[in-house]
Amino acid sequence: MEACDDVIARCLAKGKVPPMLEAASTAVVRAIGDKKRTESTAARETLRKLLAREYARHAYRKQVEALESRLVEWRRRMPRSKAEDVARAASVINEQVLAKFSWLPSLRSKAQFFEDADFELEEKERLRVEAAVVTLTAALRDIQDELSELKALVRADKTQLAESLVRAAKNGHRAALGLALDLGAHPDAPSELGATALTWAVQRGDVDIVTTLLVDARANANAPGYRGYVPLLYALLYRKTECAGVLKERGANITLAETQLRAALQRDEPRAGYYAGIVGGPR
Repeated sequence: MEACDDVIARCLAKGKVPPMLEAASTAVVRAIGDKKRTESTAARETLRKLLAREYARHAYRKQVEALESRLVEWRRRMPRSKAEDVARAASVINEQVLAKFSWLPSLRSKAQFFEDADFELEEKERLRVEAAVVTLTAALRDIQDELSELKALVRADKTQLAESLVRAAKNGHRAALGLALDLGAHPDAPSELGATALTWAVQRGDVDIVTTLLVDARANANAPGYRGYVPLLYALLYRKTECAGVLKERGANITLAETQLRAALQRDEPRAGYYAGIVGGPR
């Protein structure tokens, strides 16, 4: 006798779930063999439930993979130069993003099959599925935010470029950051609150943006940000070792950063990195 799960596994191995669940169910009932009618009916119903669950899970995974692939593609296609028709290009991508928002209810519906107590699923699997939908939702919204930033930058006044540059670094929006620099934003210009694009990028641990600012835009590795703190202070405080390495290569003042770090810790400011061997502990 061939088990229901074996038949399902064989169906899924073909790369797709048979669209006609009833036909598949009949095939499995035949595979089960000569049994009483009532037993065959029960087996048919069990298989129908199993196939429906596996179809939803399979479709969920394929849909998540497709959406993740589109997110990468949209990031790659983000207009990055003032020479391009940024507003038009951003609008085209935004229309595609809006269309994919319609997938979210479908994903949540399929995710319910991961919560079916009848199949004794592990809690961590259910949580992983829920987290994936939440992450994808946030990623879609983040792309929309960056597209809005890009369109706003095209119309921005020169005095607004510094705020736009800092906001782009804070949110990890590489295309918006590149466009702000192309439009003439100074890489060391602070926001109204005193933060700079470099200090935000370091706090995020975004090595790509840190490198863009220091190498491509020639930002000052010791330009003060909020409260006069230098970027390397944030790398030490928040334990962003890769960013610290890039800053040191570009001439960051290690003595000044360590002095500021000790002063910050004495004031009981955030201790996320708290030395951790980076500066060798209190002296």
